[in-house]
Amino acid sequence: MSEADTLIERQVETYNAHDLEGFVACFAENAVLTDLASGRVFASGRDQIRKAYSATFARLPRAGVTITQRTAIGGVVVDVERIHADGSHAVAIYRVAEGAITHLWLVPPALVGAVAP
Repeated sequence: MSEADTLIERQVETYNAHDLEGFVACFAENAVLTDLASGRVFASGRDQIRKAYSATFARLPRAGVTITQRTAIGGVVVDVERIHADGSHAVAIYRVAEGAITHLWLVPPALVGAVAP
């Protein structure tokens, strides 16, 4: 497993465990999180990531994902995720540099459509 794979796996594990500080630690100080459907940046920097995911964990006690497919090429990792709460699928595209996630583009379920498990 590559360094990028290992980091993304840790990020998924901490997300599923609702380990907010462990999750945030996977991101670079200046990381950017973007909704790919709208192009909207929904968090920029660790403080905003912490705030966004603190709200997510409080609002969605079943928040969690299972990775159904992963492709990694260098510092780019693409995950297809099955969302635990409703069984829908999303795609997460990560850019990893210097041991941290620098950018995350999220492709929401509405854009993904049906994906075979």
